[in-house]
Amino acid sequence: MLLFGGVNEVNGDPLTYKVVGDTVTIKDCKETASGALAIPSIYEGKPVTRIGDWAFYGCTKLTSATIPDSVTGIGYAAFSKCGSLKSIDVGEANTEYSSEDGVLFDKNKTVLIHFPAG
Repeated sequence: MLLFGGVNEVNGDPLTYKVVGDTVTIKDCKETASGALAIPSIYEGKPVTRIGDWAFYGCTKLTSATIPDSVTGIGYAAFSKCGSLKSIDVGEANTEYSSEDGVLFDKNKTVLIHFPAG
């Protein structure tokens, strides 16, 4: 669906992508998503650079998420209400984020971003 000014929103099972110019944001995830989810680093030839606010909200069957090196922004409460989420793993070369024992931190591990409840 073409929105405005080159913004395109596309549903890709189970993720919804928002394409703006040369970058892509994960906007939403279907609540029926389950198991391990690897967020792609590229979508339609463009880098996935952001996970939007509330993107995975209520995905109660999601057990793990892998964030690629290309993601440099994670929105507010992106993984809220994911009761089965046990781990979030981040690519080693990611410049903004890191993970340890499945817990999501900023790159320097000085800011806790999300501690999975599962």
